[in-house]
Amino acid sequence: MPLIQFIFTNERISLENLGDGRHVVKVTPGKTKILAYIVDGRVTRYEAEDKMGNRQPLLSISQDIPDHSLIPGVFGDGFCQVCTYDAVYDSILCYTLIECPPSDTMILDH
Repeated sequence: MPLIQFIFTNERISLENLGDGRHVVKVTPGKTKILAYIVDGRVTRYEAEDKMGNRQPLLSISQDIPDHSLIPGVFGDGFCQVCTYDAVYDSILCYTLIECPPSDTMILDH
């Protein structure tokens, strides 16, 4: 079974100036879209879709001690990460989220 690599991109996703609704906030090199849902000016969840609009697995990584970095250079800022598979890199790409939704609604994955 081949190993899948995690790549932390050091790219940040911000929802600044986005209104309520569903927004594409990032498109990976393999054309997977990362979507954010905003309600009353706050992000409620993230999802991912392939270029055909089919739902894709999406996972989040967060730490419970925001001022302690377990992965140097990744979590030192206290933000969380959202990750999805990218066919171009045959890896899981992770992006830093500036606005993390509540942990009980972080990801809806079917």
